[in-house]
Order: sequence, then structure tokens, then C-alpha cells
Amino acid sequence: MQSFEKQKIGFIARQDLRDRSNWSGTVAALAEAVASNHEVEPLIIPHDFLEKLARGVDFLLSGGRLRNHGFFCRRYAAYQLNRILSGGGDILFSPGQSDLLALGVPGDKKLIYLSDAVFRSMIDYYWSGMDPKMEAYLDSAEAKTLERADAVILSSEWAKRDAMRFYHTPEEKIFVIPFGANLRDEYRGKDFATKKNEIKLLLVGVDWERKGIDIAIDAVLALNSMQSALRFDLTIVGFSKPAGRTFSDAVHFAGRLNKNVPAEYDRMIAYYQASDIFLLPTKAECSAIVFAEAAEYGMPVFTHRTGGVESYVSDGVTGRCLELGATGEDFARAILAMLEAGDLERYAKAAREKYEAEMNWTAWGASFEAVLAKL
Repeated sequence: MQSFEKQKIGFIARQDLRDRSNWSGTVAALAEAVASNHEVEPLIIPHDFLEKLARGVDFLLSGGRLRNHGFFCRRYAAYQLNRILSGGGDILFSPGQSDLLALGVPGDKKLIYLSDAVFRSMIDYYWSGMDPKMEAYLDSAEAKTLERADAVILSSEWAKRDAMRFYHTPEEKIFVIPFGANLRDEYRGKDFATKKNEIKLLLVGVDWERKGIDIAIDAVLALNSMQSALRFDLTIVGFSKPAGRTFSDAVHFAGRLNKNVPAEYDRMIAYYQASDIFLLPTKAECSAIVFAEAAEYGMPVFTHRTGGVESYVSDGVTGRCLELGATGEDFARAILAMLEAGDLERYAKAAREKYEAEMNWTAWGASFEAVLAKL
């Protein structure tokens, strides 16, 4: 059994580390992974009345342009950061928060900074129309944080490339560690021999346009119109049925499920257990946890080749990564090609193997030990 030197690690966050609604449960999973071998001291930056007051003043003084990163908000955030960092151990760990870390971290503490994307990667990818002054500030904050950090953990090769390209972060202090799945592992295998005439597709996402919901709906309609031997159904978790629209009876809306609520958490797992293929035609993605969760439950993933996706989906091995601009019919043809080649079980097995090797929090924790050893 591998042994570790137990460390006291200050974990910087803005919410309770047990809250599984925060960043799709990733902050809670990170805290548990670190705590499996070390003492974790939560360093929570509270959302209090003075912060709200500072936000309001910045909003008024900026004519409604700035709320989160104006002068008074930054000054109060710096005060909060200095106060919480007076405690903690010699090692600090912060998922995100570059806007805060740039305000100053004591030089006698080691800083491990984790992110799923660097700021400049997100401009005109996730975000557009940002106030120029805010954009300049956040870009500068990212640069300062990456320079100050003693180690940088990024969740994909895409994020690593952009950290080096945009911010000249030295490669030797970057560690690429994929995120794990944020669901209990209740995988019991899939009986593909019983898949005589029905294939269940699953989509989990909460941004209709960016996650490509209409493309996925078009795909299931195309699958059912292109052939008659199989019946395809699509379940969409994250949305209730939109009012004023009609949908095929092959499309089902499960609503938004909260992992903090046991009954809803169980429903989420049940959807993964019952589904055969994960379909997410996302148009912009850093490191979707749902890809790890799909692999956990032995599902091939069909998605777009964008952002950090290829660190989670191996094209032609655990699923397919189609080029941006692919239509619902393109996805339908890719799925049918896999089925006609008899590759559903092979893809599913490879997906589960990738989960077991890379995309679980035990593997993440082992890789984290390598980061500590380097420090």
C-alpha cells in the first residue's frame, strides 16, 4: 500500500466544501480526494453583508457595468483573503479563484492552483461582450495567479496548451489531471445481448444552446427515421419540457436534479444505469464531468471536438468526437455506424476502462500526491 506524508492543506473556496451543487459537485469531490490522505482546513470566503454592500457601490459607481470586480469589491475581497489565509497550513489549494489569489498570497505558503481553463481561453468561447476594464483585470489576475502558483493543476491538455500559449506558464509546473465522476459508482455492467430493438440515449446539461440540445433532439428523430429495426429514445436531464413547444414521444425531459437531495441523486444514477449511449453535442466545453460519469456507467459518448473534450473522450475508442458544425443527422449517422459495426459493447468497455484508469477521484488523489512530492 502506498504511504503518504500527511500534510495540513488549506482549501480555499467560496461555499461549504460538502455542497454538491457547487461546480457540479467537483469542489466537494476534490475536498474528499485531498482529505483521504491529508488534513484539510476549509478556508471559506463568506458572502456577507459588507460584500453585498461593496458590490452595490461598485455597480452604482460604474453605471451598472461592474458588480463583482469593481474597486470596493476587490478591496473587501483582499481583506477577506488576508484574514482567512492567516490560518491554514503551509500549503494552500485553490480550485479557481484567480481573481482572489491575484490580490496576494503570503510568500511563506506553497500555492497549488487548479482550473479547467485559463481566462483568455474563455473569451469569445464561453463569454462575449465583457466590459473591457473587467476583462483586462481578470486577464491580469489569471497571469498573476499562474505566475505566483508553485504548482498548477489543469484538467485537460487543452487548458495546458493555452496556459503555456497565453501566459507562458512553465511546462514543468503544470500537471494535467482529469476530473473524476461525481456520482456513486453503482455500475453493474450492461447486458447488450438484450438490446434487441431499443436503444436509450442520455443527455445531461443545463445550458440549452451551448450543450446543443436541439442538435441532440434532431439526432434522435433522424435515428428513428433512418431505419426501422431499432427504437431510439432520448432522456434529457437538466430541463423540464419547454412550454409552447411540441416534441416527439421519443424525447423525454427529466427536469433539473439536485445531487444534494437523496431522492434526486438516486434518480440521476438510475438514468445512467438504464441508458446505453451518452449524447452531448456541446459547442463549448472545458472539462464536462458528465463525460467521466458516462464512462463510469459504461456509456460511449458522442460529442463535438472542442475545448478539453478529448481528454475525456477518446475518438473511435470510447466514443466519437465530431467536428463543430455537425448536425443532428451527422450524429445519427455516427451512432448508426457504431451499431452496424457491432462496436457498442467494445466502446462501452473501453469507456469503463478509461474511467477506472483515469477519470475517478482515487486516481486524481494519487496524481495529487505527485504534485505535493514535486513541491
